[in-house]
Amino acid sequence: MELFLLQRRQGQLPQARKELREFSSGIAAGAWPAPLVRAYLGGMKDEAVLAAARDPDEQCDAYYYLGRLHAPEDASVARRQLLRAANEDCDQAELAREELQALQSR
Repeated sequence: MELFLLQRRQGQLPQARKELREFSSGIAAGAWPAPLVRAYLGGMKDEAVLAAARDPDEQCDAYYYLGRLHAPEDASVARRQLLRAANEDCDQAELAREELQALQSR
């Protein structure tokens, strides 16, 4: 997902989607992070991704990466999700706080 986000930021969205589709073919349908990948490819809504997150680590991943996915187009949705990922119990807490600060400047 990080590569996708980087490529999208560099204006290479078609390439990003192509490579993410190729990556997704190696993930079992029910395995994590398949729901996140499907969301990034436009095939799954946020609510379904969050429902598919089975443990706190997956929930943190979901909030963080969904927040990053929405940041360019919908800052309010991105903020809500990144705030959840900024919880100290999340591995991405520091990164989520950095993303939130970046959103403040928009």
